[in-house]
Amino acid sequence: MQQLLFTTALGLACWGLAGAQTESTITRDGGYWVRTIEGAVQTAGQDRLRVETTGNLSVHGAATEQTNYKLTVRVKAADQREAEALLERFSVKTGTEGGWAIIRVTPPRLVSSGLELTVTAPRALRQVFAETRGGNLEASDWDGDFEARSGGGRISVDRIRGRSELRTAGGNIQVGSVSGPVYKREASVAVEPSRV
Repeated sequence: MQQLLFTTALGLACWGLAGAQTESTITRDGGYWVRTIEGAVQTAGQDRLRVETTGNLSVHGAATEQTNYKLTVRVKAADQREAEALLERFSVKTGTEGGWAIIRVTPPRLVSSGLELTVTAPRALRQVFAETRGGNLEASDWDGDFEARSGGGRISVDRIRGRSELRTAGGNIQVGSVSGPVYKREASVAVEPSRV
């Protein structure tokens, strides 16, 4: 049986049972309107984490039993009312499915914005999959296998104890300390497996 909890983060319209989530009031930052959403995903009984977003993504392992996330959204709008209407169209979906804890951030179409998602989860997870459809991806402190994909940004990993598979359609891949084998693919150029 599959269970996936859907939460519209910025509008806080909920279907099913959603975990605790807080959102800041909208603030002005230069030419942008900004809102921050923080929440948690239960990873008890799950040994894998999947994170999908657009924009910059940071995923870090820590000595914790649950997965926490912080999403910062920036939009350009003429006034606060227009900004609120745009921000309500962003969604965060969290839940579990087939042994995976899942965080999925989806921006509305045709909205120019800046997204930054930071995720902290139990470092002992067996497998972590992180994908951004446009932006940089940074990861560190994972004991298990790690897979990263970026549709157009830099990938940087450090302190990964398992196997790493890293792919970017545009940007560099930087590898720090990785104990397992590393598979890299940068902008359509395949690199043979190596050990770092």
